[in-house]
Amino acid sequence: MKRLISLVLILVSAVGVLVGCNSSKYPARKSTKEESRVVMTLSLDGKRYEVKYELYRALFLANKSKIDGGDDTVWSSDNKNEYIDKINEKIIAEAADIYSALHLADKLGLDVYSKDADKEIDEYIALSVEGNGADIIGYGGDYDAYLADLAKRGINYSVQNLIFRYSLALNKINEYYLGYEDEALGEIDGEYSFDEEDVRNFYFGDDSVRVLQAYVQADVVTDAEERITSIREAISTLSPKEAALYIINHTSAVASDLIVDKEVSGIVFGSSTLGHAYADYSEAAFALSAAEVSEVIEINDGTRGYYVLYGLDKDEAHFTACYEYIKGAYLDNLIGSELEKISDSLAGSAEKSSAYSDIIHKDIRAN
Repeated sequence: MKRLISLVLILVSAVGVLVGCNSSKYPARKSTKEESRVVMTLSLDGKRYEVKYELYRALFLANKSKIDGGDDTVWSSDNKNEYIDKINEKIIAEAADIYSALHLADKLGLDVYSKDADKEIDEYIALSVEGNGADIIGYGGDYDAYLADLAKRGINYSVQNLIFRYSLALNKINEYYLGYEDEALGEIDGEYSFDEEDVRNFYFGDDSVRVLQAYVQADVVTDAEERITSIREAISTLSPKEAALYIINHTSAVASDLIVDKEVSGIVFGSSTLGHAYADYSEAAFALSAAEVSEVIEINDGTRGYYVLYGLDKDEAHFTACYEYIKGAYLDNLIGSELEKISDSLAGSAEKSSAYSDIIHKDIRAN
């Protein structure tokens, strides 16, 4: 698992599978004056990051249902400020996650605003619009349809560009710390130095968790919440292997994420692996005992869906069989820890600008 925030999944499906394109093929769309208003700032190490209304709106809409439970009237009620304070906490934390990656990349000398970076962003957009004939469907080359679909989620060109920069920064940070394969030079070592004992301590310590995951996507299944509730009830009485097989048979889960060599595998991740948008997911996982099942967790990462987690023991057989995967989880968590420190500092520095007072939360809508 990688560090994620809301909105990323709908955009970053393009990462790692790039295609060539003309940089002017899908030209930038200028933000409106209202969208460009700076409503907050985040600061660290002498650098200042602007949270514009367009990003605030996107993060507000991604988190809105978590705060109001589907009741729009709370945003105009007498206690609306309580709800606004709650959602601002999430918005600031998730904006800080984005800028933490940009800040760390800059600190490491990794340029995500270079001409080469711009070219990669163009390629991300081209792949998102055109698809790849396989796992990325695209929009048949219809750029307006692509932008219109983003707009339904409150995302404009500028925000999607920022999210792509965020993704690019994460990729470069991963390569810096973990190493990568170069066509000409071969294997390039990363900056992290570790041994098997470090991975073992991570796996068997309190800083990692192992779970099975069941997921149902809301816009694919009409009765998604009922479906995931039914799955939760079913697996709560099953053994780990029975639960894994049930999830495979009743969701679109990839079998190899649950069963490896006929044995239960599951997902391993650390306490710092995920960003703030997945706090509910992470907290639920770390609270589970073996064979215990979480409550239904709703996540809106651009595509709304429901998760249920099933707790698994961490044992020697799994550590040995899945060492390479667990090593990756250990390294992901190290990077997550670096980003977490920066994100927390940025969030703590948040200051509202005068333009923030112009926001009327009950009126925030997708375009």
